[in-house]
Amino acid sequence: MAAAFYFVLVVLSDWEKVAEAAKRFEWVYVAPVIGLVLVNYIVRSERWHQYLKKVEIGLPRKRSYWLFLSGLSMSITPMKAGEAVKALLLKIEKGAPVERGVAVVFAERMSDMTGMILLIGIGSFALAYGLVSFAVVIVIVASILLVLSSQRMSDKIVGFLKARKRLAKLGHMLDGALKDARQLLTGRNLVEGTAFGALAWAAECIAFYLIARGCAIDISILEAVFIYAFSSVIGAISMLPGGMGTTEATMIGLLVALDVTASTASFAVILTRVCTLWFAVVIGMVFMMMYARRSSEARYALGAG
Repeated sequence: MAAAFYFVLVVLSDWEKVAEAAKRFEWVYVAPVIGLVLVNYIVRSERWHQYLKKVEIGLPRKRSYWLFLSGLSMSITPMKAGEAVKALLLKIEKGAPVERGVAVVFAERMSDMTGMILLIGIGSFALAYGLVSFAVVIVIVASILLVLSSQRMSDKIVGFLKARKRLAKLGHMLDGALKDARQLLTGRNLVEGTAFGALAWAAECIAFYLIARGCAIDISILEAVFIYAFSSVIGAISMLPGGMGTTEATMIGLLVALDVTASTASFAVILTRVCTLWFAVVIGMVFMMMYARRSSEARYALGAG
């Protein structure tokens, strides 16, 4: 489906001009781009490791990183929700209840969002419409955090589920998950998680800037930060697999608004997505298969045994 989408995107952008943009691209930029993307994975792996220690289900750092990188195989899912597979791997490794692992994954997603908001705020000063977009994103994410931080509102949601026979089990799981998520998304933990998120995604914003430079796109680094961070948040909010379509369309639209030709913008965005989203999926699949080979229980749980 992704291949079909990118094919249509190239055709609509005039495939001959897209091919010309590919020929003009300075491929020497790919190496530092991949390096920056790997920095993103390392920083987020460390945040995952720290989160596990905070909820007292920690693992040795090497094993913790391995589980995180395995979860990248599910980066293509809506809001990366499929990375909750790490909760299953935690249960295999430590016997931790699945809902506790899900809470950590949810905290990761939310601190990614708050980190992105920080980056959008920084980049918004480079664009005339940036501050308005920044305000809209803040309202959306702040609303979610408000529900999470409110014990009263959480209790109402959990109580509603527990009162219904078919949803009671989900209510009990959500109750445990919300406690861990609330711990990780309030106070100092939220600040630290946001810092990790901002640092990780800043690396990919710079990677996008380098790809733009390689395409001879004349934008500032602040403009690149805003375009990448804002488009990623829009893709996450859309709830489409991997933000497919919405992220690309937003990035291309913002580049075109800065007088970049549609063909050059399309090539730059497709290359960016290959080096970020799809590279993550490949890395995750490799680590997941290696993990499954080492653990017969994992093979069975993941449906491969």
